[in-house]
Amino acid sequence: MGASTIDVTEGRRRLPWGRLVATSGAVVWTLAMLAAFWSPPPPQPRWRWEWIDETVHLSSFLVFAIVWSIAGARWRPIAVVGLALAAVTELVQPLLPWHRTAQLGDAIADALGLALGLALFAGLRALRPGRG
Repeated sequence: MGASTIDVTEGRRRLPWGRLVATSGAVVWTLAMLAAFWSPPPPQPRWRWEWIDETVHLSSFLVFAIVWSIAGARWRPIAVVGLALAAVTELVQPLLPWHRTAQLGDAIADALGLALGLALFAGLRALRPGRG
């Protein structure tokens, strides 16, 4: 290499491939959640599980917390962004052209899912060998 060669990566933070893949997955999950929560509701099945809506919300935000944790985000930003996302999701639903309603139970399920996802990730991380 000559003296005039310039390293084009110098001064830039390089994102490891694993973190790039994890972050991409977290972004895709977040966008899929928004698409699901803001799209027309699916047809109701003949049988109806009373808590299906809250279960979907809780599990969606649980996975949200885990995938963003895997991507390397810290718990506070995940909690703040997750709660904001939950609020925006519920506030936008009544404005949509199809039948969607804002429900306090959904927001509570979202918050509970976030808390459970963060706690689960922290618990599993604490169990890893070599962690003290």
